[in-house]
Amino acid sequence: MKKYILSIVVCALLFGGTSFAQTTSSSTFNKENNLANRPLNSGNFAYSIGVKHSKGDTRKGDFTKNAKAAARAYRKSPYIDESFVETNPTVDFMLSPQTNGRRPIGSKLVFLNGHGSPTHISFRQESKGDDYITGVAYKEDRHSKKTNAAYAGIADTYMHNVDLISFVGCHTAKGNDNLPYRATKAGAKAAIGFTTKVHSRYSKGPKWLKIYNKLIAEGNELENAIENATIAYPMTDLGDLIKVYRNQDKYDYYNTENSNRFMQLGRSKYPASRYPAQIYVDYTEHDNIFRKNPNYHYDKLEDVMDKIYEINEAINFDNYKVTINMYDKTRNNGLIKFLYYIDGEIKTNEGYVIPIRNGYIGAIYEIGIDHEDMIVQDSNSDFFRAVQNDTTKNKEQELIERVNNFKKQKTLRNRDMLLAADTEIDSVTEEYEYDDETNELKYIKTVFRYKKDFDGEIVADTEEIVIR
Repeated sequence: MKKYILSIVVCALLFGGTSFAQTTSSSTFNKENNLANRPLNSGNFAYSIGVKHSKGDTRKGDFTKNAKAAARAYRKSPYIDESFVETNPTVDFMLSPQTNGRRPIGSKLVFLNGHGSPTHISFRQESKGDDYITGVAYKEDRHSKKTNAAYAGIADTYMHNVDLISFVGCHTAKGNDNLPYRATKAGAKAAIGFTTKVHSRYSKGPKWLKIYNKLIAEGNELENAIENATIAYPMTDLGDLIKVYRNQDKYDYYNTENSNRFMQLGRSKYPASRYPAQIYVDYTEHDNIFRKNPNYHYDKLEDVMDKIYEINEAINFDNYKVTINMYDKTRNNGLIKFLYYIDGEIKTNEGYVIPIRNGYIGAIYEIGIDHEDMIVQDSNSDFFRAVQNDTTKNKEQELIERVNNFKKQKTLRNRDMLLAADTEIDSVTEEYEYDDETNELKYIKTVFRYKKDFDGEIVADTEEIVIR
């Protein structure tokens, strides 16, 4: 029996609009009287925002689960007085001072999950009326005549109280002038976004975010939260595509005891192993790499790959794909990830995650690899070759056969996935994932479309099927 899960992701690429002053009453948006624009000595509050779109909305998808999970994590923080979640934000809610005397996006911790672009993140719910067509804009308060959306502008919000604002949506950190950049420029100590299309609502995205938010709430370094979430759930693309902006190194409540802590969260079957390393790298002048053959980038990875050989002399890098994400090039901070693929196609949660701090690699984390699966034999040369034992070989062959059988039988059940003569299709991606924790094999297909009538948005229809 096959289980079908449908999620639809919309990534807005363009934003057009006019000033709120032209279309809204001064009582709501008068900057002189708006407490959201004044520095206040109020409590340390957290706001998490995400909506569940209905059939009457131009966007689709449920972002409320991630928002509620973030609010629960922040509620447990010893550094946050109150944590709120909003799943039906109105224009008035986004633009007006709340309990703490500030706009929601001006609070101590802010988590926003929705359809995004470099210039805005949206919480549009047209089915509920104009009051619910809202979001956050990267400049001033704005009203879009084209889409009738009213956005709270970062430039018109007092952001100096913000320790961290997370813009979890597609393209929110694309380019150099974007939401997280503007947030830190306006006074936020730190902000994150994502450089391209990401999957926060399916696969392991929600679990990655749970660990990320849990560690932030505990007072861990932002880098530490990113590293541990990626070590726990390496298959998701969130750690691969995140980008960090800062104007201050530490939160007000930063806990030095938690610095660089490896928490072993999220895994039980094959917990990650930590191997000390002393390697210096400088990728600040290089473009990031996303899921490529490591051997093609040996010039950049020589010291790292040699160290992994010391850990696992049976490794064959042709069976891995490497990602290098320098998420904060100004501080030379980033992640390297080697992920194991079965038959070059089935992505697994086995591999290596390597944090980079100030250009320094202090440890390599081996994830989900059982060395008893390999028998190392001397070849006729000075090198080693790996021979899988029968159990592992048979398991992988069985997974390959299941994928091949699925390819012969698969049909897309969503009638909107592939339309005849669909000239709006931008790109199509297909992935197979195997999770050794759950023994679950999945097929994930995403069709990206360019929609001119959605302010130039990219609409991503995603189908996720468990292969039995």
